[in-house]
Amino acid sequence: MSLANLGLLVLASGLLVALIQSIIAESKLRKKLRRYEGLDDLEVYQQQLKLNINLLENQQATLNSKIRDSQQQFNEIDAKIYLHSIDYYEPKYDFISADDYILRLKDIKLQQETMRKNKQAYICNTQ
Repeated sequence: MSLANLGLLVLASGLLVALIQSIIAESKLRKKLRRYEGLDDLEVYQQQLKLNINLLENQQATLNSKIRDSQQQFNEIDAKIYLHSIDYYEPKYDFISADDYILRLKDIKLQQETMRKNKQAYICNTQ
């Protein structure tokens, strides 16, 4: 073997070793890179989660508002029920108490019944 051939052989083997080392290094880098492949998907997923959170927070605010409104209506009805239970009469007509109002209604119904029996009641059809 000549010296030139020997030099070429050493150079070729050096290049081969460098190529193998380069392939090994590239393989290690690709392996590390695989850890971050799903990162884009994770960012999209994170954005979707943020949108869902905002949507749910808006729904929660709406429901809380409805709950407050319903609670207020409930309190008003509860107060009216309480006032009715203690015979509180809020005058809507010129009666002193609810009993006076009830008696007057009974009188009117009796009067209407009497008029109907005596054929003094009239039917008026309006259009």
